[in-house]
Amino acid sequence: MLETRFIRQNVELVEASLRKRGQAYDLRDFLDCDAKRRAILLEAEELKHERNTVSGRIAQMDKDQPKASELIAEMREVSQRIKALDEELSEHEQTLHAILMGLPNLPHDSVPTGKDSEDNVVINLRFADGSVGSIGYFGEGSKMMPKEHLEIVGLGRSAAIENFQKVILYSERRKVQKRCSGKGHSEEIDAFLEGVQNGRLPIPMESLLATSLTTFGIRRSLTSGRAEAIATSKLLSTP
Repeated sequence: MLETRFIRQNVELVEASLRKRGQAYDLRDFLDCDAKRRAILLEAEELKHERNTVSGRIAQMDKDQPKASELIAEMREVSQRIKALDEELSEHEQTLHAILMGLPNLPHDSVPTGKDSEDNVVINLRFADGSVGSIGYFGEGSKMMPKEHLEIVGLGRSAAIENFQKVILYSERRKVQKRCSGKGHSEEIDAFLEGVQNGRLPIPMESLLATSLTTFGIRRSLTSGRAEAIATSKLLSTP
């Protein structure tokens, strides 16, 4: 989550960076809420300082003196005002938190602005066993289409997966369609917790490393226009 002070001090930078995601974010509500929060906080702190100072004076005075009674009454009003300000401050902080939660993290400076040639990318992968794979990312397609669409073909069989919630399996004689209630998030958490308990990774380290290195390699390839070779066996081998 972005920090309040950073946004306040870099409004134009934040708005420009977020536009790289292809969406415009109006920060006026954030700035208005933040300004009110800071004004309330300042007033509350000044009143608390005044209350502490006057309370020290009252402690040294005779409680029967008219001036002491007058100050005590004033401090009661100050305390009520502080309570009201604290409640108002809490409301503004909740609103501000909700706004911040709705803002995505800023993209890196190297990320190109959307709606250009790099917003539509096709990546070709060739594996050591001869298998091939293609990844297509199209930033200007319809939002009605599932975000993840996978097709697997091999050994006379085919499968299509949509959003990890629907799968269609094809063989030479049959077509089977299945649906899942979720996208596997709960199963992923269960597998992770089980791995923590028994000390075994649910996904082999070589696979995790290969995925990460391939991601970096894709980025380099898109920049240079040249193919990238990814080798993980040497990195995992022990001397």
